[in-house]
Amino acid sequence: MLRDHNIPQHKVCRLVGVDSKIVRRDQPPNNQEIRGEMKAVAAKHGRFSYQRIGLMLKRKEMTINSKKLYRLYTNEKLGVQRQRCRKRTRISHTHAGGAATR
Repeated sequence: MLRDHNIPQHKVCRLVGVDSKIVRRDQPPNNQEIRGEMKAVAAKHGRFSYQRIGLMLKRKEMTINSKKLYRLYTNEKLGVQRQRCRKRTRISHTHAGGAATR
């Protein structure tokens, strides 16, 4: 409707009383092909980061913005879970059974 007329969008939004950011914002594409390929790479190589997966997608000629790639990576929960270090028991350093000192 708005594209049919030669009126700038910000003027139409001001006339209607709507913020132009709301009107301009479209729903981002779902990217099913990229999501599927990311899952396939992550399943094959479990400990790859999103940058490495992006490199693998680039080799398959699927270029994607790094910010968008990170958003898809986190939405699909492909992040590598870090292993927590075990707590070590404290060893008391007492002088045990040595020669008597003067």
